[in-house]
Amino acid sequence: MPAESSSQSAVAQGKAMTNSIGIELVEIPAGKFQMGEGGGAVAVTLTRSFWLGKTEVTRGQWEKVMGTTPWAGEAPDAELPATYVSWDDATAFCRKLTDRERANGMLQTSEVYRLPTEAEWEYACRAGTTTAYSFGDDKSRLGDFDWFGGNSGGKAHPVGTKKANPWGLYDMHGNAWEWCSDWSENKLAGGVDPVGPAVSSRRVNRGGGWGYAPVACRSAFRSSLEPSPRNGVLGLRVARGPSPPTAEGQQSAPNLPLEAVDNSVGMTLLKIPAGRFQMGEGTASVAVTRSRPYWLGKTEVTNGQWAEIMGTTPENSAVGKSEMDLPIVNVSWSEATEFCKKLTERERLKGGLRAVDNYRLPMEAEWEYACRAGTSTQFSFGDETSNLGDFAWFAANSEGRVHSVATKKPNPWGLHDMHGNVHEWCLDWWDGRLLGGTDPLGPADGSSRVGRGGSWMNGPTECRSAYRYGDAPTLRNVHLGFRVAARVVTETAPVDR
Repeated sequence: MPAESSSQSAVAQGKAMTNSIGIELVEIPAGKFQMGEGGGAVAVTLTRSFWLGKTEVTRGQWEKVMGTTPWAGEAPDAELPATYVSWDDATAFCRKLTDRERANGMLQTSEVYRLPTEAEWEYACRAGTTTAYSFGDDKSRLGDFDWFGGNSGGKAHPVGTKKANPWGLYDMHGNAWEWCSDWSENKLAGGVDPVGPAVSSRRVNRGGGWGYAPVACRSAFRSSLEPSPRNGVLGLRVARGPSPPTAEGQQSAPNLPLEAVDNSVGMTLLKIPAGRFQMGEGTASVAVTRSRPYWLGKTEVTNGQWAEIMGTTPENSAVGKSEMDLPIVNVSWSEATEFCKKLTERERLKGGLRAVDNYRLPMEAEWEYACRAGTSTQFSFGDETSNLGDFAWFAANSEGRVHSVATKKPNPWGLHDMHGNVHEWCLDWWDGRLLGGTDPLGPADGSSRVGRGGSWMNGPTECRSAYRYGDAPTLRNVHLGFRVAARVVTETAPVDR
């Protein structure tokens, strides 16, 4: 739909729909509005219509999709907003809802469920108004439209029990704060379909909450948190439509579409965007910035790919077979780097390095960044170890052997076997202390090289995104292989050390 000036009357007669788990959505038209207030306001144009949940996602809807109760211990009420939800949890809900609705034939392939952008959220909240609230400037009327610190009794209330805004949306000025897709920055991003900065350390949340004063419930009021916090006043509302455009390096869309290339030995490599993330976990974690994109193998290197490059027939002693789609194991760090060099030479001779160059092992920071795929939970799919078997071969499901690559679900960026099957060599020398900053590469020398990724013989603890260890570069064993990385041609190659 082409952009046009929004009007309350037009939207009041717009479309509505209900999906398979009872989420009611209202169609929000394309349009223009003034985002923010006062001297910080910016002009925004939204060029595409989208659907937005009439209410915040409820606990009943959350349980239908996720099968979990993050609010455990509180009085059960399926109509209360789903709270104790981190940004990663919220985007995982959107991904699973997308998969479910596609399987039910209720979602077009071009559409996804996702968190709304900050601009979409405020545009829908304002519903054509320019006042402090969607009902005007008189804060004494807030209690007619929402649950906030002055009337909530210190708790959340069932969704949709107060008056709706002019476009039929409930609880936009209170009840639960709502995650948005954007990374946060102090200055609002205006223009056409803005999505916030490419990288940051915090995600936007909007809408006020049951414990807050009227000033925090205004249409323009904005807040932000790191992606990992969970609390009793933090929930979500879903949008439906095409994935929003993303700034370079931003991981705001529930399923970020990555560019892919295939080489002459059948490897698929995905282009991992630049961005920022928290590496490691707990007090030992460090802030890391990936300043440039890079390519990473979609799977671990297989026996077949090894044989084609190295000219040897591998024997996988874990199963006594040499099946070509099993990941190569029993290779040292030195042998893995030799494979990368020979692959580079072969691709240059074949003219296959137009998009990528300098095959190598991934840096440890590159590995964890790609494994996390925009998440900050224990695993790229969340914190529930009970779900690990859907994504990885590990001690509880491997039957004591390695398995063919890509036979489990990928992470949100399309990478397989990041949490299991075989451990993977990284480029870095081992250091017990994580190095943060921009494009960290570890120490200049050492006695051990970094390994990542869990394996078929490990428990869930060793399969976490943050799990790391060091081994002698000469080591070979039946649960240790690798995947390749490569630079983007237009970028300067990292120094191999």
